[in-house]
This record gives sequence, structure tokens and C-alpha cells, in this order.
Amino acid sequence: MKEAREFNYPEELDERTVMVMMYTSGTTGLPKATIFRHREIVLHAIAVLIIAVWNWYPAHYLRFTRNAYNPLGEPSLLLVPFYHVLGWGAPYYNIMGGTPKIVLPGRYEWNHIIRLIKEEKVKNAAGVPTMLYLMLSSPELKDVDLRGGFLWSLGGAAATKG
Repeated sequence: MKEAREFNYPEELDERTVMVMMYTSGTTGLPKATIFRHREIVLHAIAVLIIAVWNWYPAHYLRFTRNAYNPLGEPSLLLVPFYHVLGWGAPYYNIMGGTPKIVLPGRYEWNHIIRLIKEEKVKNAAGVPTMLYLMLSSPELKDVDLRGGFLWSLGGAAATKG
């Protein structure tokens, strides 16, 4: 930090400028570099926020309440690693949507994550079905009241019934 130099930000940034370059693991073929541009990140964040504002959640969003629930303005737990499709864009749409607190778990230990949900008053999270199953199977969950509203954004595969 002592050696840091001041950065002069450009007055304008073209929306087609590369924002992030990352490498895929090759799940659908050979590993390769891929890029995300500012425009793509912003448009994705806007699309997610439109869904949230209209309270129109597709089937892969699991609501733990019978009433319509909008998580904007509530603390959010980011479980999807940033190296995985930029954490599904959650860092960007949470910031753009006014999330007051973004909670990073630090480690994937489910009793720890459930304590974070309780202590930080988290109202939404995202993850794959395995993550949801592990959370719902944890004995720590009995101490967390989800009746006030909790949204789990599910991706990667369909959730099993039951």
C-alpha cells in the first residue's frame, strides 16, 4: 500500500471494454479463456433486477414463504464462487439493487453458513441444488426463522421434489 500509485480513471469507458477475463474448466469442451464486457455485466444485472422488482421469479427460484417476497434491500449471501461465471453476476446485481450488506462465507461449512444467515439477517442466497440440500439438512437450520421471507436462487440443475 505504501508503494501504491494513484490511478487516473478514464472520463469515459466504452461499454465494449473488457471487464473480466477468466478461464473455464472445460465442462462443455476444452478449457478456454472467456471474457465479459462491461455491457454484458450491466445488462445481466438489469435483467435480474427487473425480475426482482416485478416479483416475477421463474421456477428455479425457491421461495420459503407463500407470500410474494422481494429480497432487494435485504442482506445477501454470495455462495457461488466468483470464478464460476462471475458468481452468477450476484456481486453486480446486488450492488446495483441496493443490497445493504453482501455476506461472503469464507468457507463452505454449512453450520457456519447457517450461523451467518441468522447473525447477519440474510434474506437471499444462490447456489446449486447440492448447496441447498446441505443447508436444509443441517441441524443448525432449526434455529433460523425463514417465515419472514427467504429467496434461494437455484441453478446448475433442477431441484429434486420432496
